[in-house]
Amino acid sequence: MLQNFFNHEAVKKLVKKTFPKNDVETIERPHSYVIWSRQENGNSTARIIVLPPHGCTANNFKELSSHEEARKAKVVVVGTLRDGKKNPSLIKNCLLFSYLTSRGAITEAGVPYALISDNKNIHKEKILSSKQTLYVVKENGEGFYHNLINTTDEPLLLLLTKELKSGKQMDIAKRVDEFSLSVSDKKLILELITAIQQHGDELFALDGDLINKALNIEADILVPILIEALNIHETGKHEPCTVYALILKMAKTNKEIVVEYLNRAIGDHIAPQYYLTELAKKLTPTERPQSSPRK
Repeated sequence: MLQNFFNHEAVKKLVKKTFPKNDVETIERPHSYVIWSRQENGNSTARIIVLPPHGCTANNFKELSSHEEARKAKVVVVGTLRDGKKNPSLIKNCLLFSYLTSRGAITEAGVPYALISDNKNIHKEKILSSKQTLYVVKENGEGFYHNLINTTDEPLLLLLTKELKSGKQMDIAKRVDEFSLSVSDKKLILELITAIQQHGDELFALDGDLINKALNIEADILVPILIEALNIHETGKHEPCTVYALILKMAKTNKEIVVEYLNRAIGDHIAPQYYLTELAKKLTPTERPQSSPRK
């Protein structure tokens, strides 16, 4: 089925127009496919999304993904893909935009996403037709959590453009060099970060052994490195959320150390504040303790 989607003339034309250098990667998500350019840089980016029949952009239909990387984002409903037709087919009421009206959401235990059932008071929906354009993330926080859902029995083609927040670039090599690491530990950490860049959240299913070995590294070393890794570039594989989940795993046996480094990172703006504060809230739900200097 994937091959049929991307052999469609409408998809090939949109890829050529959007990414003229054609250095692209296709990412398979649980209910969608995303095309991005490996050469993207700067403060804006684009994603071509193909939603299979009744597919969606989140991990499931009751979930709303967070979009910390975007200052604002706009989606164009291109149309559905039909066999034998070179151009997208125009259809009414084909895309459901499910979203929260503010960033003040209750998020899930292990990931920085929101469930509709936990946030009914700020949940809304809009229905779009082919050729319509809509800002799905706004600077006021509307759409920060959202899901795009194909309401049809046909593949649906979307074009998403994002204006990115100006943020810190991840520098794992510099952070790693701050510690006196064994050759094996340094290699393991770099392998972990590379695997996150390559696979995103699929890494948990693909290489649990690598994750378990890395999580055995001393917490005073691995935690600040993982916090630095929250600055990882988001391509559609949910890379920052993968790092987020790893930090929570570290906290199962090193909670005080993790909280201390999170509080320090919040004050020093070491990584995106959203991930840092969400992690701190998860680990200290009543009151976040103040950090103290480590010896």
